[in-house]
Amino acid sequence: MDIGDMDVVCPDCGAMIWYYERAKKDPGSNVVRVSFCCKKGKILIPYLEEPPPLIRSLFNGFHPKSSHFFGNIRSYNNMFSFTSLGGRVDTASNDGHGPPHFVIAGQNYHRIGSLLPKHGEFPKFAQLYIYDTQNEVSNRLSHFSSLDSKKALDPLLVAEILAVMDEHNLLVKCFLDLYSMIESQRLSWIRSNQGEIRSDFLAGIEEAISRGDFVASSIGSRIVLPSSFTGGRRYMFNNCQDAMAICKKFGYPDLFLTFTCNPKWPEIQRHMAKSGNYSVYRPDITCRVFQMKLNLMMSDFRKGQFFGRVVASMYTIEFQKRGLPHAHILLWLDPRDKLTTASAIDSVICAELPDKNLFPKLYSTVTNFMIHGPCGNGFTESPCMKDHHRCSKFYPKKFVSHTSFDPSGYPIYRRRDSGHTVIKKEAILDNRSVVPYNPKLMMKYQAHVNIEYCNKSNCIKYLFKYINKGVDRVTATLHTSDDECVDEIQQYYDCRFLCPSESIWRIFAYKIHFRWPPVTRLTFHTQGNQRVVFNDSSNLEKVLKSNNEKGTMFLAWMVANRQYPQGRHLTYSQFPTLFTYDSDGRFWKPRKSGGSVGRLTYIPHGSRELFYLRLLLTAQVGCTSFEDLRMVNGHVHDSFREACADLRLLEDDQDFINAIVEVANIESGYSIRKMFSWFLMSNSMSDPFNVWEQLWEILADGILYQKRRELNLPGELLSLNSLFMFF
Repeated sequence: MDIGDMDVVCPDCGAMIWYYERAKKDPGSNVVRVSFCCKKGKILIPYLEEPPPLIRSLFNGFHPKSSHFFGNIRSYNNMFSFTSLGGRVDTASNDGHGPPHFVIAGQNYHRIGSLLPKHGEFPKFAQLYIYDTQNEVSNRLSHFSSLDSKKALDPLLVAEILAVMDEHNLLVKCFLDLYSMIESQRLSWIRSNQGEIRSDFLAGIEEAISRGDFVASSIGSRIVLPSSFTGGRRYMFNNCQDAMAICKKFGYPDLFLTFTCNPKWPEIQRHMAKSGNYSVYRPDITCRVFQMKLNLMMSDFRKGQFFGRVVASMYTIEFQKRGLPHAHILLWLDPRDKLTTASAIDSVICAELPDKNLFPKLYSTVTNFMIHGPCGNGFTESPCMKDHHRCSKFYPKKFVSHTSFDPSGYPIYRRRDSGHTVIKKEAILDNRSVVPYNPKLMMKYQAHVNIEYCNKSNCIKYLFKYINKGVDRVTATLHTSDDECVDEIQQYYDCRFLCPSESIWRIFAYKIHFRWPPVTRLTFHTQGNQRVVFNDSSNLEKVLKSNNEKGTMFLAWMVANRQYPQGRHLTYSQFPTLFTYDSDGRFWKPRKSGGSVGRLTYIPHGSRELFYLRLLLTAQVGCTSFEDLRMVNGHVHDSFREACADLRLLEDDQDFINAIVEVANIESGYSIRKMFSWFLMSNSMSDPFNVWEQLWEILADGILYQKRRELNLPGELLSLNSLFMFF
């Protein structure tokens, strides 16, 4: 799978791009315009300037300290990563799984989006942004110098590099041409407009006017960090909900893949050879190539080239701490191509080394990208080793002659004792150390592509939460006063981990999340309680008048049911399969092609009437008014709850069961058990034991996984039943 060289020239700026990055021809012109590099000539990009003599001599090898510099280049790189620390690195507590632990020392530090500890506590996994220019060199040396005297950093070289950075580096001068500043400007705009933007229900505005309040600033609540902000808490929650909507439509996903960028791809290496550079210094090139290959891979899946017909797919992009992007992918297969037997799984998933003599190219690819370890005895410092005595991924696995499933639904792949081996770090590894892969995918994309079978597994929710978990963060403890209010923007800022590849990816506006088919988020409200957004200075009478006649997505559905008979057999969540919503005109219209998965906005059980309205929307069809929603067998009930009861949606504590099941799709086992305890203490359920008997496996969620890790037992040796017997 070679995408070729950068051989297409932009007619506007002269930049070289790949063929797959071209834009479409402009209407009425034969010239292929390029929007990727210069936005079709709108942006002028200056040429790179000659680097300062010190930097050039260090990298060219002409400086007397070049060998020392390259031998400690990671320490020097970390030292100048736009941080200046006044704390001590706690090397004893760092287990190799992330940024170091810091012990704060002193008090004269200016906090820039950082987290300071409470009294008597130390932050963990903290990469703090602390500015202390008076002791810049000594601070850097104290934190990044090795205990090994042979690897001690040179203070004179540190001072020289710092002087060059201050004089020549524009980023040092203004701290701008960075994605962190792009993101900061967006957050700054949101914060600066908090005082001007308010929201309230339409009925609340009417009530305010009736009591004589006409000033908008006297009512409503402030919008903090909206769901439209990429990476925010609401944004990630909605993405997880969208994933669950696809799961409800198509069932459990069949395959879970992890595709990692390979910096040694020939396209990257050819370009680096031309400039005499290294891929680690050009995250823009690695990201561009990875994005094109990912798009081609997803296109291959939709065409059915590897696993048969694919009916739905999604992915999310993450970035390793060292900077390489990787994609977590979920695939739903057509029912005709489901992997229903062990032999079917073996046909697409392999966990064995190929024969070196029969398949030399495949053997080379698998041994380069799909071998775990070595770890275990003799390799206790491996990153996967927990407490330096066991592998957290349970490698090496056991030899098994046939693919099977453990009691919890986790697959146990075939790993025969075939005699094929590979040597890694002087250790002889065999099939027990092979990460599952697909041979055809490996041969085409020449990268780490891990593949796992995940159908009918209780890990589905964790897969969804994992691929929609949000940005990487480093954590610490914040010392605040008791009366300080929650600041969602500051919460997003605090200890945000941003690597070069993520910065480039976001600057290029590449997709962080992708799903197909698309999901339509369906909003709804009780009568007169649609949400209205307005400014602080608005006149409430004008706000009420302008919004009283405006439709909403929910009200437009009722109008569409009057206009289009072909949609009256559909529930609200089914409506997007045949209709599309025009957000500008606020109306539904028949869909010309394709389809969308409808998702009702999540409502907690405590919202009462709104919760019961949502429950009705899963059953009622063809409604043209709120009265129709409350109508059952010709009788219009006074409340949505009464209508739910008449439709037998609440029998046997079914509303509580539904609420727990829905929360189980997105929350941890601890949260589910806490919710169940609230129901018990409120004495709301008519038969709590019946609810327990139906949901005990859901309520025990997470306990099994935790005990497996504590007892160091793989999945096939510990099940829920055996766990309860054990205790």
